[in-house]
Amino acid sequence: VDDDPLGLLLWRAARAARLFIDSSDKARARLTHAKLPVLWRVFALDEVDVPEALRQSVEAFPKLLARDETVNESEIADACAPVAEWADDNWKATTAFQFAELAAKAQPSNPQRALYAGRVCRGMGFFDRANVWFERGFRLAVQQGNRSESVRALLGQGALMQECGELDEAQRW
Repeated sequence: VDDDPLGLLLWRAARAARLFIDSSDKARARLTHAKLPVLWRVFALDEVDVPEALRQSVEAFPKLLARDETVNESEIADACAPVAEWADDNWKATTAFQFAELAAKAQPSNPQRALYAGRVCRGMGFFDRANVWFERGFRLAVQQGNRSESVRALLGQGALMQECGELDEAQRW
């Protein structure tokens, strides 16, 4: 994540999301509890010029550490995905990569999140990770009977294999 105030805010957001995602429900109850005004200061939401496209997403992250019981995996994924897309559009590849994977991990049954993480990883040159995400997205899409996402997964994995120089495998996909 970048070295500016927005970068620091996004780093803290990613850390809060990762902590939430990697913790079991029982462990989440033991996360450091802080009052929301304190978290707003820690996240510096009043001091950082947050792009309008990110404002709603960024406001969701302090809730994680405040132990807001209304927060769920879907809300975390919905907060992470726009950050990833904004970062991707603004040439902040590392931030896009982190938040795309967080969105996919937060909502592990969503093939679209997995496929987006695969595309971002492929763009970063993380081919092994991209392979995992494309295969997961394909498996999920097939299980859910989602034909359009299945095709996207096949195309993504095929393009990845082609980029890796494995033309026979690319054609198979």
